[in-house]
Amino acid sequence: MLLSHVKNRPFFVSSDDIQQAKQSDQRWKLIGQLERRKRQVRASVKPRALPVTDPLAQVGGVTNALTFDTDRLGPVTIIGPGAGRLTTGYALLSDIIAIQRTRALTGETVAL
Repeated sequence: MLLSHVKNRPFFVSSDDIQQAKQSDQRWKLIGQLERRKRQVRASVKPRALPVTDPLAQVGGVTNALTFDTDRLGPVTIIGPGAGRLTTGYALLSDIIAIQRTRALTGETVAL
């Protein structure tokens, strides 16, 4: 299944990849990742084979999940129901408009 194009590189997970993951006790998930180092933020979205013991590997259907790393607790995962297509789409559009307005006012550029 063709999942996405990120930085002009296609990511493709084949049925063989899925079978190998099953044999290795892994599951493929489309993972969005945001990483902050000093004053720079890097974002990526790509398929990753996760161990079945990873909480994100258990998420399916319309459920959302977020894992973040903390200094004191290590990784913390929050799992809950999604808002639905229309609500999520509206929220994304609203966020994009707010970002563009802020960038227009401040002259700020964002590198992803």
